Amino acid sequence: MNALIFSGKLIADARTVKSEKGSFISFTLYETGKGKDAPKVDVTQNFKGDAPSIVEHLKKFTTVVITGTPYAKLGKDRDGNTVPILAAFADKIDIVAFATEKQNE
Repeated sequence: MNALIFSGKLIADARTVKSEKGSFISFTLYETGKGKDAPKVDVTQNFKGDAPSIVEHLKKFTTVVITGTPYAKLGKDRDGNTVPILAAFADKIDIVAFATEKQNE
């Protein structure tokens, strides 16, 4: 089985989504220290029942390490062109550093 280990900061607060396919956490990370063209990964993690408490802490600029199964999907770039997007189904989410209040302003 392929595994992806990715370290980065959240682009925006994580959100929970409930649909006919199930409930999951969703967020996007960018690799830190790589500038504006840093690699990004869209992350989802399924859950059952109530949303896990970690969601409260997955705020914009929080640094995390995720381990999961990679896949690719199609999305749009800033100009509206179709582009491939790196994504992962997270098996594990570790918070490395919390976002500061100053970063969120």
